[in-house]
Amino acid sequence: MIYTYLNYAVRCKLIVYLINGEYGMNKIDKEELIFLNNFNKEIQIVFTKVDKMNSREIVKYITEVSLFSKDLKNVRQEILLTSAENEFGLENLRSHIYVDLKDFSEIKKNKNKNKENKILI
Repeated sequence: MIYTYLNYAVRCKLIVYLINGEYGMNKIDKEELIFLNNFNKEIQIVFTKVDKMNSREIVKYITEVSLFSKDLKNVRQEILLTSAENEFGLENLRSHIYVDLKDFSEIKKNKNKNKENKILI
C-alpha cells in the first residue's frame, strides 16, 4: 500500500528513511533506497539508536551510506543521527522536516498566487 501511496501522492515531498544504528545499512535497506529513489521524492536518511554506537561505528556507517547513496539522485547527502532514548538529534530532525513543510507550503502558495494573477489578467 505504501508504494501505491508514494506513486500517487503528489503532496508528499519527502521520505524519511530510518536505519537502525545498531546494525547499520543492510541489503534490504540498499534495495529499498534504490526502489524509493524511483518515486522522485527527496529521501532523508536518519540513523536511529546512535546512543548504542561508538564513534568509530558512526563514521563507518555514515561513510558506507554516503558512498552507496551518492549516485541516487533523490537521496540527500546529509545523514541525520538520532536517539529516542536521550533525545539526541530529534530537534534537528524536526527542524529539517519543518523547513521542508514550510518550503512546500511556500511553493504551493506561490503557485496559487500565479493562478490568481493569470485569472485577473
